[in-house]
Amino acid sequence: MRQYVTSEGTTALLKDVSVDMQGTHKPSVDPIIDAAGPIYNRLGYDLIVTSAADGTHSTGSLHYPETGRFDGGQALDLRCAEWHGYPKEDRLEIERRLRHRLPAEYDVVGESDGHNSHIHIERDL
Repeated sequence: MRQYVTSEGTTALLKDVSVDMQGTHKPSVDPIIDAAGPIYNRLGYDLIVTSAADGTHSTGSLHYPETGRFDGGQALDLRCAEWHGYPKEDRLEIERRLRHRLPAEYDVVGESDGHNSHIHIERDL
């Protein structure tokens, strides 16, 4: 699996070649990975980015580089689905910890919001 390493040295795996980290705004997405890495590791999971500045998302999505405030996409999707072996209590715990660790300008959309295929995190300024 391909990897992405933040400026702080946190490593995330990329689900496949379709994940476009080149089109992201690194000062927006690196803190997501830096916050998520230790959470996933503590719970015994690999941190896997399933979508960055790629894929099909809703109109105006911050995944798209042209939509956000910065030059590059400001959102990531992280693997956290039941069918990938994440029980509900772990999905909720990851979500809770991310909300606690990330600054207020980050939105975490996950299981508690009815979003159960992955956790979506965006820097929403």
